[in-house]
Amino acid sequence: MEFSVKKIEPTVAEVHFKTTKEELNEAFEKAYKKAAQRVKIPGFRVGKTPIEIIKKHLGDSVIEDALEILLIDTYNSILEKLDPKPISLPLFNIKEVDKEKGVEFTAEYEYFPEIEISKYKKMKAKSLEIEEDLSLIEEVLKSIAEKNPILLPKEFEDESKNVVEENDVVLLDLFIYREKDLKELHHIEEYNVDLSYPDPNFPELKNRLMGKKVGEEVEFETKMGNSRDFPKASNKNVKVKAKILEIRYKAPPEINDEFAKLFQYESLEDFKRAIQETIQKQANTYVENEVIKQIVQEIIEKNPFDLPNVVINQEVKARLEDLSKRLGLTNTISFEQLSMFYRKSPEEVEKDFKEQATRDLKTQIILDKIIELEKIDVSSDEISEEIKNTYGRYVTNEEQLKELEKNENIVNNIKVYLKREKAIKWLMENSEIRKGDKISTRKLYEEGKIKLF
Repeated sequence: MEFSVKKIEPTVAEVHFKTTKEELNEAFEKAYKKAAQRVKIPGFRVGKTPIEIIKKHLGDSVIEDALEILLIDTYNSILEKLDPKPISLPLFNIKEVDKEKGVEFTAEYEYFPEIEISKYKKMKAKSLEIEEDLSLIEEVLKSIAEKNPILLPKEFEDESKNVVEENDVVLLDLFIYREKDLKELHHIEEYNVDLSYPDPNFPELKNRLMGKKVGEEVEFETKMGNSRDFPKASNKNVKVKAKILEIRYKAPPEINDEFAKLFQYESLEDFKRAIQETIQKQANTYVENEVIKQIVQEIIEKNPFDLPNVVINQEVKARLEDLSKRLGLTNTISFEQLSMFYRKSPEEVEKDFKEQATRDLKTQIILDKIIELEKIDVSSDEISEEIKNTYGRYVTNEEQLKELEKNENIVNNIKVYLKREKAIKWLMENSEIRKGDKISTRKLYEEGKIKLF
């Protein structure tokens, strides 16, 4: 067998093989033995037929199996010798099959290219100049209050307003009867219904209640689903009867010291200062990230390199799996499902994911190269401090922290994170950063660049 390797793309190599007549015959022998375990020949038990009879019976019909065996065995036999090293499974292409000469074929595979970063100093970038909008603090407080309403009873002088409306919370005296004989299955004296959300037990209840007043009753028949709240009524045809005991509406609370204490602040002024600090921190982080993007992009342009598709696809797969876990899904979310959320085609969503994964992977590679070239390191004290900052709230004593410091995976992850943070700082300090356009904290907030509480 002869083989030669050549790079056909920046991340793709091709192996050219020429096998001998003897190697092809050996593959046929293996194919016949494989077939003998399943082929039934009259007069013989399956798996017990003499191989010469199998050969005579099957002839060249096993050629597909023989070629598959030949290709895989031949490729695997030189796998350790391949340079560059494969990081993907091969794609075979048969050029010629000749029983007297052997088989000529190619195997195409992806490899991780050698990446050289030589131009990375004195990059140029523009930094947005942040303009603080103090009125944003009041707006954020108002938004927080609206998201944390208090409930007040509907007791207006104008009786026409004391009816059930959208987003009200209604207190009911609830009865559930078996439909066929009106046997009482459940009685809940105070059943709370928040009309901001659909009731999982009675989807039609909201429409039945709209426009009703305290003391009025509603009745309807329905088929219950599998309900943990009402087990006796699960999967039964039932009659529901409910009397309205109270109607409450949602109102934003008064923004004062008592409101601040709900969020663990001593006073409203403390709460405002915390909001202001958070706005400043997130705005600064956003501006710094934008500068780093510019610096990294210039480094990539001056030191171009490609990444194998298999690496990008693995990163995309990991991101989809992580997103699925955070959403509480048992199966990995698909681009078709995401397309409904992003209001894009599945192909556009997939393209966005791949582009983002590529940018992030290239950024990590560049940072790791700078760490290597500039000999950036972290001390054990820095690692311990970061472990304390990261996990301190989850542990109760120093002994538990010490155990975390012995965890090799945790220490390695922290070390990588700290080194990359130092590399980012090094880039910022060794680049030419000029002042760019001004941008207000309000604009960053409205565009979702900073998110608060």
